[in-house]
Parts: sequence; C-alpha cells; structure tokens
Amino acid sequence: MIGDTIDAPEGSLTGSSEVTHSFTELLLLHGKPYTAQSGYRRLQLLGLAERKSRPSSKHPDKEKLFWSLTEKGLQFGKNLTDPNNPRQTQPHFYDNQFPRLLGVMMNGIAA
Repeated sequence: MIGDTIDAPEGSLTGSSEVTHSFTELLLLHGKPYTAQSGYRRLQLLGLAERKSRPSSKHPDKEKLFWSLTEKGLQFGKNLTDPNNPRQTQPHFYDNQFPRLLGVMMNGIAA
C-alpha cells in the first residue's frame, strides 16, 4: 500500500518495527462504516485523538486544523510529522493494533 511506514510502537516488547498506515487506508482495508472524519470524531469522544490547530501560513488571521493522537491513543499508532507541513502531525496507526482499535470504536469503550 502507498504510504506504509515502519516503526516500533510505544511499549513494544519485541523492540521490532511494525507497519503503520493512515486512518483512511486502514478503514478502507477493513471495510468499516466510518469515513476518516467521522472516525476521528469517534476517537476524539473516546479520548484517543484530539483536534489541534496552527496559524495558516497563507492567511495569518486563520487557523489550520489537524488531528493528533493523545497519549492514550499512542497505543494504537503514532504522530508523524505531516510531509506537507512540518508544523503539524499526521496520525498513522499500527496495522496489528487496528482490529483492536475498531473494537474500541464500535463498542464505545476506551482502552
């Protein structure tokens, strides 16, 4: 898949790297009834993601919004520096943890 990244998850017992993908890619792969935006809103309600902002570089009076995983959300992924703007993050999720994350999202119980 395009955009796959390899890194070790926080608290990894094996110390080995794990493949990550964007939320959109994993939602499509797993065929779940969430769009990226509705999924991120669900993660926000569960305390796993938060909406952050930064000043717009083109319009100083406006802000750009972006998603970031909370400390609690880091068990499911990591915050990468957005390749389009180094002043914001782009969450990537561990492939092997995504089924568990979907279970949390569907059942409404934060891990």
